[in-house]
Amino acid sequence: MTPIKKILVPTDFSAGAQVAVDQALAMAQAFGASVTLFHVYTLPSYVFPDGSTFVAGVEVTTRIEGDVTDALSRAARDAERRSGVPVLTRSQIGPPYEEIVRAAEDFDLVVMGTHGHTGLRHLFLGSVAEKVVRHARCPVLTVRMPAEQASHA
Repeated sequence: MTPIKKILVPTDFSAGAQVAVDQALAMAQAFGASVTLFHVYTLPSYVFPDGSTFVAGVEVTTRIEGDVTDALSRAARDAERRSGVPVLTRSQIGPPYEEIVRAAEDFDLVVMGTHGHTGLRHLFLGSVAEKVVRHARCPVLTVRMPAEQASHA
């Protein structure tokens, strides 16, 4: 078994992602590993009925990047404070599952939450976690939110 020293935790800042962060922190404590919180986002763009497009300009892009950086920094500080585990942050623009799979190449383990959608919601929304499990080269642990927490989220 490959030693687990670097854990990637994709986050969308949801309650389900927080459950995965907590699991990753516990594993990091047990293995003496570091944790990297990773957020993937897309920039707003629209195609109008006449075929014209709108793509976010520099001002919008800068604001979004700043918001992501701030949210990741807060999450990392909180995680380090609660666990004593070193927590790094990364973000990337692009399709979430593709960027997570690409980032996972530098890690020993991915720990990520799953929303647990089924049926039509799963069909239309897809599952980032499912795609990561299928395509990542390292092990992927998916963590589902406990039922009692999910009913309040």
